[in-house]
Amino acid sequence: MEAGTVRDELLKFFSYDKDTASNSAFFQQRAKLTDNALPYLFQAFNSLYPCSLYKNKYQLLAADGSSFTFTRNPLDGDSYFAPDGKTANGYNQIHLIPLFDILSKRFMDCVVQPVRKKNEFRALCTLIDRYRNAPGIIPIYIADRGFHSLNVFAHAIEHHSLFMVRAADIKMQRLLGIDLPVQNCFDVQINRILTRSNSKKKRLHPELADQYKFICPNVAFDYIDPEKQTEYPISLRVFRFKISEDGYENIITNLPPEEFSADEIKHLYNLRWGIEISFRELKHVIGASNFHSKNAGT
Repeated sequence: MEAGTVRDELLKFFSYDKDTASNSAFFQQRAKLTDNALPYLFQAFNSLYPCSLYKNKYQLLAADGSSFTFTRNPLDGDSYFAPDGKTANGYNQIHLIPLFDILSKRFMDCVVQPVRKKNEFRALCTLIDRYRNAPGIIPIYIADRGFHSLNVFAHAIEHHSLFMVRAADIKMQRLLGIDLPVQNCFDVQINRILTRSNSKKKRLHPELADQYKFICPNVAFDYIDPEKQTEYPISLRVFRFKISEDGYENIITNLPPEEFSADEIKHLYNLRWGIEISFRELKHVIGASNFHSKNAGT
């Protein structure tokens, strides 16, 4: 459907046939759909088509977030924005975080969140956890700023996957607890031992004191269980390259340097723009910018 009323869109879709279903009939049929009906059709459709691979074994999966406005409903506090000078009536939004297969040019999965409760870190962890790649195929998750999280990295590692995530200088310093090399461009390996305890006496490897990184209790990290595992070692590759006369980009990754050169990482990251194009097509060509429901769940 496009931006017209439900009645206008139904008439247009059915070529103005006199037997076109009424609005009420349309709403009743829509209400019959179970929560898992459309996700099932989505996954079933994708399963019919093989994915294009990079180097015959890597699946390039981009993650990003985008918000969609739907019918105004002030009663839905999780998605409603009150009038603020930019809009007279207020509006409602949901936030979509999908996985987009860059080479096959199709969406593979998504998480939908109320915009006021959006958590892109948790969404990407969920997408990584439930993604089922075919035997012999290794996903490479490629994400922009806003997805840099030790928890995200650990989820990818635990699922034997690879990742590339862009991060600003200050975010990378805080995340890894390091001072960046003085060189403008670099490609270095960073080893960290993550822990929830600040006690030096409890460290399992006191000889590696400079590698310890404290994770605050209010920061999500799913792989430290005080009763089973008090520390989590992680090895990350930190890469900075020049993009303009005085501009640089930082990439945090676990791509093995013996297989992925600096130039190749730059090439792979540039491919991520495919998901930006896909959002534009999804919203303005396919018509996902037009919703016909006051209920975020439908």
